[in-house]
Amino acid sequence: MKTIFRIYTNDIKNVAKSWAAIIIILGLAILPSLYAWFNIKASWDPYGNTEGIEIAVANEDKGSDIRGEHVNIGDEIVKSLKENKSLGWRFTDNKKAIKGVKHGDYYASITIPENFSKKIATVLTDEPEKPKLHYYVNEKINAIAPKITSKGASTILEEVSHNFVKTANGKIFEVFNEIGIDLETNLPNIEKMKDLIFKFEKELPKVSKVIDKSLTDAEQAQEIVENAQADLPTVKRAVENGKNLSKDLSVFFTNSNAALDKAAPTIKQDLTVLKNVAKSGAEVTDLLKNPTGNLGQAITSKEQMSSLVKGLKQDLLTLKGTALAVQQITYMLKDANIDPEKAKNSLTNLGNRLNTGIKLIDASINVLTEVNKTLNSDIITNQVNRLTAVKSKFEDMLKASNTALDMLNKGEKPTTEIINNLSQLSKDTVTILDQAISTFDSQIAPKLLQLSNGNVDINSAKNGLTIYMDRLNTGIEVIDKLLPILNEVNNMSGDHKLDQEINQLTKVKNIFKRQKDLASEALSMINKGQKPTKDIINGINELSKKSTSALNGILGRFDSVIIPAINQTINRSKSIANDANKILSNANKSLPEVEKLLNDSSKGLTLGQDKIHKIKKDLPEIEKNIKKLADKIRELESEGNIQDLIKLLRNDVKKQSDFFSEPVTLKEHKLFPIPNYGSGMSPFFTTLSLWVGALLLVSLLTVDVHNDDEQYKSYQIYFGRLLTFLTIAILQAIIVTIGDIYLLGAYVADKFWFILFGLIIGSIFMFMVYTLVSVFGNVGKALAIILLVLQLSGSGGTFPIQTTPEFFQAINPFLPFTYAVNMMREATGGVLWEIVQKDLLMLSTFTVITLLIGLFLKKPFNKTSAKFVENAKRSKLLH
Repeated sequence: MKTIFRIYTNDIKNVAKSWAAIIIILGLAILPSLYAWFNIKASWDPYGNTEGIEIAVANEDKGSDIRGEHVNIGDEIVKSLKENKSLGWRFTDNKKAIKGVKHGDYYASITIPENFSKKIATVLTDEPEKPKLHYYVNEKINAIAPKITSKGASTILEEVSHNFVKTANGKIFEVFNEIGIDLETNLPNIEKMKDLIFKFEKELPKVSKVIDKSLTDAEQAQEIVENAQADLPTVKRAVENGKNLSKDLSVFFTNSNAALDKAAPTIKQDLTVLKNVAKSGAEVTDLLKNPTGNLGQAITSKEQMSSLVKGLKQDLLTLKGTALAVQQITYMLKDANIDPEKAKNSLTNLGNRLNTGIKLIDASINVLTEVNKTLNSDIITNQVNRLTAVKSKFEDMLKASNTALDMLNKGEKPTTEIINNLSQLSKDTVTILDQAISTFDSQIAPKLLQLSNGNVDINSAKNGLTIYMDRLNTGIEVIDKLLPILNEVNNMSGDHKLDQEINQLTKVKNIFKRQKDLASEALSMINKGQKPTKDIINGINELSKKSTSALNGILGRFDSVIIPAINQTINRSKSIANDANKILSNANKSLPEVEKLLNDSSKGLTLGQDKIHKIKKDLPEIEKNIKKLADKIRELESEGNIQDLIKLLRNDVKKQSDFFSEPVTLKEHKLFPIPNYGSGMSPFFTTLSLWVGALLLVSLLTVDVHNDDEQYKSYQIYFGRLLTFLTIAILQAIIVTIGDIYLLGAYVADKFWFILFGLIIGSIFMFMVYTLVSVFGNVGKALAIILLVLQLSGSGGTFPIQTTPEFFQAINPFLPFTYAVNMMREATGGVLWEIVQKDLLMLSTFTVITLLIGLFLKKPFNKTSAKFVENAKRSKLLH
């Protein structure tokens, strides 16, 4: 080892003593870099500079008349190309265009023939004929240019085809649209009359009874109106008193000195929701205590129906609480100093609550729909419609909140449009839910409570359990939202006043999970036709009592412990008082109109009684004519549904035309984006320069060591001089890789690994070339050059290896360039270590093979080739 290092240190000292040697060594270190840099810069962005590639365009189109309108598509193409800057379009006549292509003035030319528009117009005839564009290209000028010019010609064809299809479709759908408009203009009255006639025909058997009942009802209605007129002064006094009270409340709350805490109303509201969820456990056990043992068939007691009614009411209140929570979040999002992480957490929790709300809505709709099969009540139908509208609003709010969350995840602030949309959706939802709650209390609940003793055939137990589990899920999600807030308040207070509330909430969460498991077991038994066991029912009931007790304790300590709730409650109450004052003021203004309406109603009822008597007299003739007309309408409908035809014809003309002209679009996703072609080629040219650098070294520097004072062994010469060559190779790699990044500005995703991989590859290449020359002499140089030539085409550095002939595909796995270029590409685009590990393994294999050749073949080959080299030197041409 000492001898090897002595050879290396002697080389360094000898170079340092000679300024000429220093200049040569520096030149050898820099020259490979110039080779790489010039090639990379020359190919930096060839496809972004195609505006200099001139293509001649000759328009000879004479146009054509289509339905009395002159059209020249050739002129339209020329107009479009003048705005297209991707290629160097030159507009001339056909003769000059072809001559220019032949002489190399243009890379290609496109001629639009004189009958181009005329042939396109044949699409309206029985024998359409495709038009042709004449494309001339001079392929001897450049190998790549014809590919680019061909793309330009294809662009013209695609543009013409796209515009033709779009225009043709537009005209077709425009005609369809006009037909649909005409049909729609003439049909509404017929459709209305048709529905009315069918309805009359269906109700004709009951009309006589209805008329008789109407006479009785009219008399009763007259009495009701008279009573309402008598009670109107009392109503006026009540409205005025309520207005004065709301004003007093507003003044009281305005004078409150407490600070505003925006979080308190939401916390208290969520605690109330949790209490309702806890109480619903006792209600669902009422449904499960069915003495008949047939839980899937009917509601058999008033207690069970009462439980169902309470559950539906609680669901409406829960939904309203969720809608109000959306409003709270919009206030937070409008804050300029919003904490993005808190906003993300709030939006995530809101999404969970909205999803749960949608489930609750679906369950409530199912229950009401099932009940309405027996009641057939418009009131319940309207309630289902309201819930359907609320579901749509919840879905829109969920979509808007997810959009806001996506923007926050991207580091962007949600737009004002999204926030305002969320706020408006919340307000609209609260309005609908207020109507639903009011209708439920005044009309739906009484109807449902009248149903007992087996009158309603619904799966009450199953629905009750499903709704109960959805409530428990909502409760768990609400607790998961509350606990971080309370923990944060608790930590900030310093004295941990909220420890008890936090522990109790955690306990309630665990109880809810256990109740959910028991409810799931009960539902499973019912689905199997079995009645839930007493242990399950009693377990749910007992756990419900525990959770209710815990939540009552929290709510009982709310005002005294969770201090911000007091101030927020006062402010909310003030707002409610103001709203009440506004509503009562509006009601007070509306009372004169109500009084007028009652007076008009009284007159109308008197007139209505006379009309009913007349209708009863004419009923037989009306019945005959309606049946006759209904039969004729059915005969027409049997031939087809006109409404479906109108809907099809009235589709948006532009959208339909755009769709059929381009039914599919392509969305590109770049996994490892590289901004320009030069950066993409830098791995290949950098690798190539390192091999060229190794060739330059062995061409100018000798691999032998001459020392008259000491005789060296073969392996000592091999390794000693190798260290010198490796030192220069490392210098070459450092210069070229750093120059790629910082001198040329080539894009490199992982700069450190790019430089390190360059050092590894430069060292391996130098080792291989040095060994070939050290072992085989000048023959080794020739072998290194042959390897270079093969690797230029066989490594896949320029074109994909699959596009090359079979020979190069076959040798590709056995070439060092294949793995070296791959490693540099990984550093350029982004490292995938499983690929780099494979490449390093293969390059290590080449290194081991090279080492074995150097150790075991150098001495015998050097002796064998000595005479051959001596003989060659006599020519005085070879060294």
